[in-house]
Amino acid sequence: MKKLTAFLALSIAFFVFDHLNAVSYAAGSQRMPEELQAILKDDTDAVDISRKTGDFYSSRRQYAKAAGFYLEALKLDRKRFTIGERLQMAIRISWAGRLKKAEHELRLVLVEAPKNMEARFALARVLSKEDRLKEAVRETDIILAARPGETNALLLKADCLRWAGDYSAARKCYLKILEKDDDFYARTGLARTDILAENYSESKAEIDSAKPASPSQAEDLKKLKEAYKKATDPVLNTGYLHYWDTDHNNINVYYAGFGFLAGDVKFDTVYSHTLAGDTEGHVNAEEGSARAAGKLADRIWGAAAIGATQMENSSDGLYPTWMARTDISLLKGKAGVSVSRDVFTETADLIRFRIRYSSARAYIAQTLWRRLDLYLGFAYKNYSDHNDSRDWRAEANYKILAGKPVVRLGYRFRHLSFNTQTEHAYFDPDTFFSSEVFASLYYEKGKFYTYVEPYTGYESYRRFGEDNHTVLIGGAGTLGLHLLDRLTFELNAGGGNFSLATVSGFKSYMVEGKLLWRI
Repeated sequence: MKKLTAFLALSIAFFVFDHLNAVSYAAGSQRMPEELQAILKDDTDAVDISRKTGDFYSSRRQYAKAAGFYLEALKLDRKRFTIGERLQMAIRISWAGRLKKAEHELRLVLVEAPKNMEARFALARVLSKEDRLKEAVRETDIILAARPGETNALLLKADCLRWAGDYSAARKCYLKILEKDDDFYARTGLARTDILAENYSESKAEIDSAKPASPSQAEDLKKLKEAYKKATDPVLNTGYLHYWDTDHNNINVYYAGFGFLAGDVKFDTVYSHTLAGDTEGHVNAEEGSARAAGKLADRIWGAAAIGATQMENSSDGLYPTWMARTDISLLKGKAGVSVSRDVFTETADLIRFRIRYSSARAYIAQTLWRRLDLYLGFAYKNYSDHNDSRDWRAEANYKILAGKPVVRLGYRFRHLSFNTQTEHAYFDPDTFFSSEVFASLYYEKGKFYTYVEPYTGYESYRRFGEDNHTVLIGGAGTLGLHLLDRLTFELNAGGGNFSLATVSGFKSYMVEGKLLWRI
């Protein structure tokens, strides 16, 4: 009770302090700048004092201070102001980051003046900053219906479509602007869209054509060029991964790779050495592969890889591997299919048994205006020991924070079934169900970035005639540091008791260190 009383007293004190700011200024508070004292010298009206104080701080671009006074003036008597004055205050309130307050005032303005397109555009910008992209596009469409081809509205619509991942629609809007005017922001927006859509050649042409007309535009172009270089520079990467589980498996993987861009096609090569140990001793495996990926046509991407895996340095343990995949832009996301041939090298027993498998996969993923992501996938595998499996996955996650950090909440479902149990060291239940909830957080600042994803849930499966039921708990995370402009160190770790987190099905843990160097 004492804590509640103290909290209420503190809240009341803050409320009184906030509402007495204007009065204290009128009384000549020592904290008031001399220029403002001169402006308010003969003014005793609280509405005028709040408005003029807000204007004073706005003129000095101190919008955080100005917003409080504007809100006070509107609260005291918004009818004293014209539609234009209220619009101006709402825009400045949005510049202070008070987006909900700005949106409220703009909607009030539009109730009284529904044909005021400047207010509607300001509302669209506020909605876009709130990551409510679908609503922002709806507002820009109203403006464009009244003013066809209006550049600012069309540019904002294009930006929202790009942020939402609808790159084809965004390109059309940017190109429509560029048909009539060589607009810098339309050209750089188009270049950013092409980078995201992996149209690197077209993006480079747009960057070369961009002509900045101010220092801020020059800085914007500099950032765009850096984004292009990050997406297209050759990359060397090397790393070490250590895995262990409750079945006494200890795995060490050393790897190195190189990736580069030729035209719009990305090529990657990787080599890895695996040293796997358990209670029976140690074995090794060597793997190498090369992959090419790129855009095949508008909205269609493809990838293919070939490689080989050698078990225990044995000539009769050399097996070819390959993969082919295609993805298509569909609705608000993607769908795709792939086929592959691969070899298990995850544990010592799997290397000894030399289990190969062929797989066919299909998926559909949709992003509903950046907030809600949906995924559904199916995979069929056929194993060299005369077994096969069917694997269904479904996931939904919602972005509850879209700034810094990015925070998501989600749910996953999994159903897996095998024909039989072969006792060849991989997890092969008759039937398996899991249901889990997870949260994720991504944050970056300066040279540092991090990602964490804990999960919990429940799994149930039947194997060798026995039923098992387990409460799940685990997670994964990443810590990254840009040591130099082109050199990044990344540390990954994870663990838990989810049976399908690894091939073997045991409670497992993993730690990995990686270096990436952009040449």
